[in-house]
Amino acid sequence: MLRKYISRLLFALLICGNTIYALGIGKSADLLTANHMKSSESLDNEDGPVISKCGFAANLRAKIIEMKHNTGQLNKEIQSSTRPVSDTSVVSASGYFRVHYNTISGGVPKYSVSALCDALDSAYNYEVNYLGYPPPPSDGIIGGDNKYDVYLTLLSMEYGSTIPENEVTPGSSTFLSYLKINSDFTGYPTKGIAAAMVTAAHEFHHAIQLGNYPVRFDNDNFVDLFFYEMTSTTMEEFVFPEINDYVFYCKSFFSTTDQSLFSHDGYDIAVWNIFLTKKYDAEIIKRQWELLKTYKAIEAINQSIIHYGSTFNDVFSEFANELFYTNYRASSERKYFKDASLYPSLRPLTAQLTSRTLRLDMQSHPAALNLISIYNNQGTVDSLAFIVSNGDIENSISQPSVYYPYSISISLDSLKDVSRVAGRYFLSYSFPPSAVWQSKVMLNNADVSPNINYFSDELSPYPSPFVIGNLKTPHISIPLKPNDTDTEVEFHLYTSAMNEIYSSRVNTYFTVRNCVRLNPLTDFGTKPLASGVYIYCISSRLNKAFGKFVIVNK
Repeated sequence: MLRKYISRLLFALLICGNTIYALGIGKSADLLTANHMKSSESLDNEDGPVISKCGFAANLRAKIIEMKHNTGQLNKEIQSSTRPVSDTSVVSASGYFRVHYNTISGGVPKYSVSALCDALDSAYNYEVNYLGYPPPPSDGIIGGDNKYDVYLTLLSMEYGSTIPENEVTPGSSTFLSYLKINSDFTGYPTKGIAAAMVTAAHEFHHAIQLGNYPVRFDNDNFVDLFFYEMTSTTMEEFVFPEINDYVFYCKSFFSTTDQSLFSHDGYDIAVWNIFLTKKYDAEIIKRQWELLKTYKAIEAINQSIIHYGSTFNDVFSEFANELFYTNYRASSERKYFKDASLYPSLRPLTAQLTSRTLRLDMQSHPAALNLISIYNNQGTVDSLAFIVSNGDIENSISQPSVYYPYSISISLDSLKDVSRVAGRYFLSYSFPPSAVWQSKVMLNNADVSPNINYFSDELSPYPSPFVIGNLKTPHISIPLKPNDTDTEVEFHLYTSAMNEIYSSRVNTYFTVRNCVRLNPLTDFGTKPLASGVYIYCISSRLNKAFGKFVIVNK
């Protein structure tokens, strides 16, 4: 068993937000969106210059351009794919890896090559033997034999890279590859053999990705790059949980959560995968990679969550709530992030309650979240925090940069259509009419969220998720409100993007309670409903109610 090479990182960076002094009801607080930080693909290291995590994307893009244009002329990027020259090589204990390095030139490794060989074998054992990913295909005799080749060489401000060579088969968009790992991590956030170990885990999964899952390009741009880097960065934590180099790259995400989760570069959102695997298991990530053969990455993530009987909106809201409990708020009672104390704290947008009532006009990207912090020193000194999440998975694919407005009102006096919090504050929300908004309220860091459902907390369709073809329960039942006794109601059905796909008057069915009962296999057209989240609206003489249910079409 490998020894722990470094102690846990002491990382307690509290990021301050923008402060806004709001006026009063009817006057919008001029909340300033947090400044974008630079991409976490590179890291401003306090001990030295900017350091890149991985050269994978640049080398793959160069290879695609070379193949597409077939110029035969190597540009600077393509030249980086030339295999390094070395004078020595060793085979790892498993016999799978051949590690090449120099003993007499300037690239002599500054760490134990034997320990790196062990780390490579550990990456293989965990990612292939334990998680079940297929290994990278053999490159034949390139590099001296059919073993997978790893070159330890001096890189300029880069941990490592996975280099694509020939396609596995012509037209497959899968590639044979080899790894380059930096031979000297002096000045890096993580140094020596510890840095080499996490790089081995990271880059080896890139080799798995390249060799077994077709890559997609759009006008020479790598499609779904965030997904590749998010998974590889997650593998660092899976294989070597004691090292925590990934923590250094979280800062970009924690300070710009108002941007769509999937618009990040991937290095900074490994926390999303860590959350998913803790909530479910590591199989959910592997399922996403299999779905990637058919879907784009965001939809693959969505489909994998539906398979586990939930919705992206609900899971994303839970994720957003967990992110609140990091850094100085970290608690051993939380179950998802063992490294929570090492993470930055979420960067809030802040305001002060200077009158009896405050209204905040906000905006959010799809699949994004806001932390809004409000300070009140009128009488009892309180700190309120709102964690508002937008789980709009569909628009995160088609319109990730679009902003959606919403507002929050908080008052010391009772107002119309408000919820009471902690016996002292009254809250009111105004969200766009969709199924994707959820909010948590924290008072002095304690969850005091009122029981709010932005549709109707009296409606609960069952079963949900509904599995198409389940002969035991061929219908989905939607209970009506207690005072609804109509024998016929208007029923409208929408996709999660609010596109109407069905509208009709339907009969109600009385069991213990009056309800609408429909068969998703036959009642909505000639084809069964596809897997996904659906929004419905029911109109009776007395009420109009909204709700949602999940369909799984296996």
